[in-house]
This record gives sequence, structure tokens and C-alpha cells, in this order.
Amino acid sequence: MISPKAHDTLYKMKIAFKSFCAGLVTCMLFALSMSCKKTYGPIVEIPELKLKEGQTVRTIMETITEKGTMTIVGSDQAGVGELFMQKVRIFEQTKTKTGIRYDIQQNDSAANLRWKNLDTPSETKSELVGRPVDAVKGKDGWKLHLAEGSPNAKQQEEIAAFQAYANRGWLPMKPIKVGDSWSFNPKFISHIIHQDLANADATGVMTLKAIEGDKAAISIKIVGGGSSVDDKGSVSKAQVDLLGTVIYSLESGLEIGLNMKGYVTSGIQHSNGEIKAVKLPITITDRKKILD
Repeated sequence: MISPKAHDTLYKMKIAFKSFCAGLVTCMLFALSMSCKKTYGPIVEIPELKLKEGQTVRTIMETITEKGTMTIVGSDQAGVGELFMQKVRIFEQTKTKTGIRYDIQQNDSAANLRWKNLDTPSETKSELVGRPVDAVKGKDGWKLHLAEGSPNAKQQEEIAAFQAYANRGWLPMKPIKVGDSWSFNPKFISHIIHQDLANADATGVMTLKAIEGDKAAISIKIVGGGSSVDDKGSVSKAQVDLLGTVIYSLESGLEIGLNMKGYVTSGIQHSNGEIKAVKLPITITDRKKILD
């Protein structure tokens, strides 16, 4: 017969053993979960996004200018006007056997100039909606073309803008660590100042700022500009300054989100002394999602 004291000791040992087992299981599960979750850093390489055939990425991009100004001095038209501009792109990219098919759902622009209490609105609608665009990657990058038929001039202009965006090539495609910086050519955004000055140039610098889980945060700085003189002696100038951050998935290579802010300024001084200057505060956002 077991004495009460021995019985009590055995009972305590049994409880302690159960507690030990429970703790051991918890530790094993934690260790297993940690081993199954891939960690990143301190050196990473952002992978190129690779979609499975039939898989689709949806992109929503917006460029907006609120409370921009246009100032004219030195003429009878002297004054200050207020500018508003917005451009929205919504499109889907689906992996095909030969490349990527673009489904352009929206690529529209709207603008308004309020001058001396009079509004002058304008808008431009996409001519690619309902016209699939195919992209094939070669040694010189992505080439985009209408899936069927030949594009008109407006469609070709839109296709060229999407092709520049597809070939932005701003990632270094090599191992990097927090603090590393690299340069890139922001051709995909140069059209913002080319509207005012065709020969304007721009440069970009990106820096890996942080790694959190499977996400990489990269800062972006884009600056550029230029000037020209026409045969009548008029001097034109343009400048762009943008700062922002882009977030990439280190697991899939998806560009999850982009936010940029800054200014575009342009001006022209005519030989008769009239000066027209435009200042546009710009916000650019870009959101991407892999559709189920």
C-alpha cells in the first residue's frame, strides 16, 4: 500500500510531467513554425515577378495635381490661375504562353484651368479599352503591340507609355543590403516634363531603406529638367523633383505599392518680356494585387 505522502509525491510528479510535455510540444511547434517561415536579410535580392500561366496582376495607378498654379506676367493677360489634373490607369496583366496580355480598363486624363473665375475643363479617354495588348520579352526588353489589327496614332502613343512602364528596370537585380543605393533611368516618368520640354532629362536614385518580414522598403528620388531656346528667342525651362517609397515582396517579387510626391515646374519667357510659369504639386500612387 502506498502511503499518503508517497501518493502525494507521485501525483505532483505526474502533474509536473504533463506540464513538461505540454511545454515541450509548445516549443517544438514554435520551432517548426519558425523553420517553415523563410527569413530575409541582411543581404537580399528582389526577385523578378514570375506569374504562372493564366495568373493575373491588377494595377491601379493615379497621378493627381491639386492646386497647381499658372502665372503670367508682363502682358495684358497677367494673372494667376489654378490648375487641376488627374490621370488614372487601371489594367490587368495575365500570363500567357508567349508573354503577357494587357487588358486596359481605364487610361483616362482630366484637367481644368480656372482663370479669372472661368473654368476650362478637358478630358481624354483611352482608346485601348476593349483592345487587348500583347507583350513579348526579348533581349531589348518588353515589346507591346495590339493583339489584333494596327493601332492608330493615339493608340500607339498609349502603347508606348505602357511599354516604357514595363521596361522601367529600376531594380539592381543583384544582392543588396540596407543602405545600398543605385541609379536608374526614369524613362517611364519622363513624359511628365517632356510635355513641356521635349529634350528634358531625368535621373533616379533608389535606396534600400528597410527589410521587414518578407517586405523590402525602397526610397526613390527622381530629379530632372532642362532648357531650350527657339528661333524667336523664347526660353523654355522645365524641372521635376519627386520623392517616394516603393514596397516589394521578397517572396513573390510583386511591387505591392508605390507612393511619390513632388513638383513639376515649367516656364517660358518670350522675347517680348511675357513670362508664363506653371507649378504642379504631384502625387503618384500605384497599387498591385495578384488576383485569385
